[in-house]
Amino acid sequence: MKSNCSPWATLTRIGFALTFAITTNFAAEVTWTGGSGDWDTTNNWSTGALPGPDDDVVIDRPGDITVTHSSGTHSVKSLLCQEAFVLSGGSLTVSNTVQVNNGFSLPGGTLAGGTVLQGTNGQPITVTSGTLDGVSLASDVSLANNTILSITNGLTLVGGVAITLNSAGFIVIDVNPGTQMIGGTGQIVLAGTSDQNYLRLGNGGTTTLTLGPNVTVRGQGSIMQAQSGSMLVNQGTIQADVSGQTLGVSLSSFTNSGTLRALNGGTLSLSGNWNNSGIIHASSGGTVSISGSYSLAGGTLNVGINSATDYGRINFTGPLTASGEFTVGTINGFRPNPGDTFTVLTYASATNEFACYSGLDLGGGLFLVPHFGKTRLTLTAATYTTNTTQPQLFISRSLTGVRIVWPLGFTNWELQTTTNLSSPVWGSVSAQCDNQAVVPAPAPAQYFRLRHGN
Repeated sequence: MKSNCSPWATLTRIGFALTFAITTNFAAEVTWTGGSGDWDTTNNWSTGALPGPDDDVVIDRPGDITVTHSSGTHSVKSLLCQEAFVLSGGSLTVSNTVQVNNGFSLPGGTLAGGTVLQGTNGQPITVTSGTLDGVSLASDVSLANNTILSITNGLTLVGGVAITLNSAGFIVIDVNPGTQMIGGTGQIVLAGTSDQNYLRLGNGGTTTLTLGPNVTVRGQGSIMQAQSGSMLVNQGTIQADVSGQTLGVSLSSFTNSGTLRALNGGTLSLSGNWNNSGIIHASSGGTVSISGSYSLAGGTLNVGINSATDYGRINFTGPLTASGEFTVGTINGFRPNPGDTFTVLTYASATNEFACYSGLDLGGGLFLVPHFGKTRLTLTAATYTTNTTQPQLFISRSLTGVRIVWPLGFTNWELQTTTNLSSPVWGSVSAQCDNQAVVPAPAPAQYFRLRHGN
């Protein structure tokens, strides 16, 4: 008896099975066939049914129409829209990409997941309300006046995009409760004519928000909390850069391992319970104002000097507990005149010492001598002789004694001290950062020298 299962029949069945399996893994393309209308109307779709999680949705009709998602919970694989698209209500989850090329508005709905691409016409997403839930943004976003935008399950900025708050009244970005991160590469710009731009944590419960290393929040307004106990971890940059305006950071807990910066005449105000292991920088007439309970251990205070009158300032409204490193730099090639003095740091009182001062030697025989007093730190320009075999010491009073600094380039030299010039015995002084040392309150007559090591 012959078998009905011939080799060819077997091969045909296997081929059919493989073809079927492969075909079913391809997403279907569902197109919009109606005019202006609502997503939830089945007659508007080419399949006569609403698109689903495995569908690539294409909306492209003759003329200009508007498609509105006003209610319901829907999921698709991707969305490519050549028309105006309005997400006014309900929830739309996208697993791949969203691209709207004729105006994307978010006046109240929730966009979940997916990557939003920049439209070909360059228009930003316009937001007047709504929620971004675990979204990656590769498109700029513009928030209109009197807007509240909620962020949940994190937000990723792609390719340097900007979320801009154009406030003439108030605008709020609410970061919802829980552990959240704004990561990727991009910026949140607090702009407009009003200072009522808010990045708000903890509306409805405590929030821990991390700003990633390549994220910048800048402009005027506030980073604040609605719920006590919320925490901000800054790994990126927070920058006050609007002349005459303030960007405030006030939270129960704040950790900076990135950069806090004030420039262009702006003021960065830091308050609450916080610690700094990153950089706090002021330049170009910018001021950093610091209050609350803080720790500077492991961090850096940095000031830029543009001219004799235009330079950064850091102000502690209460006592200063000095720690970490203090650095200074001149900007655009500025060279101070000998005797020019810069009050770069002020405080009600001070204890302790900075571990190191950097940037004091401006090169070419010009040096900034630090004077760490009871209520202010000043830097005074002084000259030294270059190309000499005898390095020059600069000695100034400090809180715990005297600080001795000297030009760079003498790393093999040893700082020594004595109270008797006729004695052949000089004691060794431990140096910091290659060209400085702090010596406890000296004797009535104490002498110092640098001696080349053997």
